[in-house]
Amino acid sequence: MFNQILESGFDDIIKKHVIAFGSLFSSVYTMTERNGQTEKRRVPISFGPKEKFIQIIINESGLTDKTHIQMDLPRMGFELINIQYDPGRRLNKLQKKTKIINNVRKQAFSESPYNFTFALYVFSRSMQHNLQVIEQIAPYFTPDFTVTMNMNELYQRVDVPIVLMDIDINEDYEGSFDQRRSIVSVLQFNMKGYIYSPIKTNTTAVIETSDINLFDGLTGNDFILDIGYTGDADIGPSSIIWSPEGDP
Repeated sequence: MFNQILESGFDDIIKKHVIAFGSLFSSVYTMTERNGQTEKRRVPISFGPKEKFIQIIINESGLTDKTHIQMDLPRMGFELINIQYDPGRRLNKLQKKTKIINNVRKQAFSESPYNFTFALYVFSRSMQHNLQVIEQIAPYFTPDFTVTMNMNELYQRVDVPIVLMDIDINEDYEGSFDQRRSIVSVLQFNMKGYIYSPIKTNTTAVIETSDINLFDGLTGNDFILDIGYTGDADIGPSSIIWSPEGDP
């Protein structure tokens, strides 16, 4: 039963949700005033847990025994922290979606609604840069922002809302005076996405044209006694050809 996905091929649906979420924040910048000039800098973003970034910020990495560097801030990170089924968006499981692709009939059962919980982390040295990042993100979520995704062959241009749930700002005061200052903001999002069942392929011939004979003039008290022939109709995928008063 569960190996049907292996037979039909993976669509990487969860991975597509992760990529779509992270790509939203790929163009976030900070502004810094230096010597009467404004310096604009893009904030990099990568996938990973919060604790990993904190350890990289605290610990120095050594290129050589005499050269040590630290992670440059500000920086953003995000991770997928929870996947939960959403019964409020449940559809009829017996419902199927069918589509003909290159004269091959493909179909799958209806999608399963799941909520993907993401956490976005903003790391910075100064509170000013941290708030600048939040001010660029928060106005677009009122409280949701909708992205359009191509899931697989059957489900194209699917609208997926992303809801901003909470913003938490933390500043670390602990440690010695020579320890690097750390300001971390955590933005929690709920992505209302879907997980799709395997796509099955039906290799039977697809009916593209049909011939229909139309009759009228039913008379009599019993079953059909008198039938008058009126014409032929050839119905194709994009046209209807009507031939009145043809030969039966």
